Amino acid sequence: MKYLSILSLLLLVSCAQPSKVSTALSFGTLSPGLTTITVHIKNLDVRATTPLQIDISVEQKEGSQWTKPESILHPTGFVLKKQEEQILRATFKSRGNQVRATLTVKEQESGRVIHKQSYSNS
Repeated sequence: MKYLSILSLLLLVSCAQPSKVSTALSFGTLSPGLTTITVHIKNLDVRATTPLQIDISVEQKEGSQWTKPESILHPTGFVLKKQEEQILRATFKSRGNQVRATLTVKEQESGRVIHKQSYSNS
């Protein structure tokens, strides 16, 4: 009985580890006024991830001020298999030269933030 409780505790602790992912974000221009953002997200674990929720919000510089953040990519949650990479693209109208984006990766079930990083095209 004692061994069963220790084994179940170890199993519970090992499952509670957050997923390990790497991300990369790049900006591109389709035409004047249209900007694309490409996100690469890769599972670094040897097991599948928990369901992940991705959000990309952008701010644009107009004059000397930044606009309020606007979510441009918010897909449904997905699971990455062992060492799998997912590529996501979003296109949006750009009003200024400078754009900064914030990429947030969360566990869908718990809402725990796994990765958050800001990027800029300048």
